[in-house]
Amino acid sequence: KKKVMTLLSYAKWDHFEDGSDDEGEEESVEEMLARGNMIMNTLLAKEEQVDFSGVADLYERAAEKSASKPDLFIRAVLNAATAWYKQKEWSKSRNDAIKAEKIDPKLKKAIEIRLACEKEMEIVFQERCNQAESLDFKAKAKAYAEAADFAVRPEEQWFALSKGAEAYEQAQEWKLAADLYLRHADAPVGLISRGLIALDKADLYGQAIDANFRLIQKLEKDDDWCRAVLALASRVRKHCTFDDPTKQKKKKKIQLIPNKRQELISLLTQATEKNCTYQGECADALAEILFWSGRYKEGLKASRKALPKLKASQAAECALSAAHAAHEDKEEAIFFFDQAAKLFSQINRHDKAGDAAYTAAVLANDKGERASCAARFLKAATLDAADDQEQARLQFLLAKTLLFSGRHLDACIPARKAVLIKPPDDKIYFDRLDLLAESFALSQRFHDTIHVLKQALYLTRHTRIAWSTRDMDQARATLALATAFEEVSDFHSSQPLWTDAASAFSKLNKQQTAESCRQRADAAAKIIDRLDQQQS
Repeated sequence: KKKVMTLLSYAKWDHFEDGSDDEGEEESVEEMLARGNMIMNTLLAKEEQVDFSGVADLYERAAEKSASKPDLFIRAVLNAATAWYKQKEWSKSRNDAIKAEKIDPKLKKAIEIRLACEKEMEIVFQERCNQAESLDFKAKAKAYAEAADFAVRPEEQWFALSKGAEAYEQAQEWKLAADLYLRHADAPVGLISRGLIALDKADLYGQAIDANFRLIQKLEKDDDWCRAVLALASRVRKHCTFDDPTKQKKKKKIQLIPNKRQELISLLTQATEKNCTYQGECADALAEILFWSGRYKEGLKASRKALPKLKASQAAECALSAAHAAHEDKEEAIFFFDQAAKLFSQINRHDKAGDAAYTAAVLANDKGERASCAARFLKAATLDAADDQEQARLQFLLAKTLLFSGRHLDACIPARKAVLIKPPDDKIYFDRLDLLAESFALSQRFHDTIHVLKQALYLTRHTRIAWSTRDMDQARATLALATAFEEVSDFHSSQPLWTDAASAFSKLNKQQTAESCRQRADAAAKIIDRLDQQQS
């Protein structure tokens, strides 16, 4: 019963001294091995159950110190392997034996220890897997996770981790499931992919992005690789910000560090150069990331590359995004708004087509063809508006388009329709009234203009909630109403309005406009005096 394990016979040291008289001097590897052997022989001689972990740790430290001395290192790790074996720590024992084998692949003692450990580990692995099947979801998951620690071959470990993760998924413990799927450093593509899905379900988007990077590294550069790169870009676009995190309003957004951002840009660039199924989508995603990074010129090039390779619906959104990003390049913005208008019209999104065409017309100052296209698209969009508010928005935009193209009288009809639909807030209602008044004024319908502007002015003075531009809107409406009264020669009504307008613009620090209003008030007062004199 006291027989010493035959896997490794311990050297009997003829001479042993307790290191040094100087307590500050560090123990040598030889001294650590000697001390370990004495402890080991003492433990092996005892009848009762003993703890070998302490002496195993001592041998481990000796191995660390002797890493550059192969002979000493092999002695240390084999001793550690034996101690761990006696402690029934099969995995640790096996790992140490493998370390020795790496230096000397034919080392009999190392091979014996490894094989003995693997035999024990396989027994425990099988026992744990068998036990797991009879347990409920969470207990089953834990049992399989423990079994994975005893797996000898990677395939066995992946099997156990996968079964454990599946049990956690059945219990809807998505984070724990993801941990198991992704635990193995060399987990295969299938496990990483399932881990990604679990992380998404657990709303652990930062970890999902890291796992997505890991998945890409495992794949061959084919369609699957391009799809994984595209999925990564999608996650980043949805959940990350590149802004200063101290200025973030949405706390949920994840800060993507610059080197990871650059890595993503590099991956997307490679994907756009490959003749893969997702080339266009990757170019579109690359453009978005470049826009976010402030690299607009490069982003616009990527957008141009993406457009012909995308479906019409994707291309339309790509063009619109590029158009908004091209704010510093007017010609590029016009090109992309034109593209967006054309593409949206192809998929019967006349609302977006009209919006894009109108913006292109304004940027190009094209009151002819572009404005006419915009009006045509918007008129079509009003026929299938989703609800009243969408109808009002489209009628409002149609009226603006008609005004821009010089069709003032035609603009009155959609502008009136927009006003008749009850708005969600006072600012929107004011803007609709303001546009209707402008349409009437430009159509020389000044009595109608006065009627509408009175409503607008009343709204600014009796609003439920003051909007940010209310004071300026009130000043503008006052000036417009004064002008309209003068157009119908009602100077008694215009004169006090000019005075009110002068005061309002002065408070807004618009002194030039205020002075002009004062002059108009004075001129109106003189006309009133002359008229009064004529009447008397």
